[in-house]
Amino acid sequence: MMKRICAMIFCLAIFANICEAAENNKPRVAVMDLGVYGSQPSNAGLIASEFLMKALFDTGRFDLIDWENANEISEEKLLTTGLIPLSVARRIAEIIKVDYLIYGNMSGVNSQDLTFEIAGNGGHIRSVKCSMIVRVMDVKAGEDIIYAQGEGVSKTSELKANTKGLKMSIGGKEVPTICVRNSVSKASRDAVDKIVADFFNEPPTKK
Repeated sequence: MMKRICAMIFCLAIFANICEAAENNKPRVAVMDLGVYGSQPSNAGLIASEFLMKALFDTGRFDLIDWENANEISEEKLLTTGLIPLSVARRIAEIIKVDYLIYGNMSGVNSQDLTFEIAGNGGHIRSVKCSMIVRVMDVKAGEDIIYAQGEGVSKTSELKANTKGLKMSIGGKEVPTICVRNSVSKASRDAVDKIVADFFNEPPTKK
């Protein structure tokens, strides 16, 4: 009986070591703040990077490293928005010990309105579409290995008489912040799904 217990404990220990090894072998990545084109919200790139990190974390396939806490790269931070010179990418990777950098740009955040009327109350449906272009750089090789486009659409209806909540300006229009964030979140998940498919040579997740 004691031998069986010891054997079981030994097997569990081996399994734990295997799991730990698999955990430690995850690709180490850092997500840069995305660049922003045109008249999009100024904080759209920061919002997008946060949602990208969340989407990557949820896959359980990557070891995410927080680069913003590294004081040594404070001077390089201004250079890591949108496009990253190879010398800067390698400097960042050397400091925070990552193999891959994820960066890119918000290529568009657009809003469309459709006015309607219900029982004498005017209202409208807002549709916000977010598009982003995300790249994965293999720092050691010094080249981009994945190029992914992500898109997300968020719709919300709102009676004009009951307009509430925080707003963001998009193309001269005031739209609910939650609608913008939802569209960015969907675009981020779309991009990450394509990154995972390419990185691990798997078919994309069916929508």
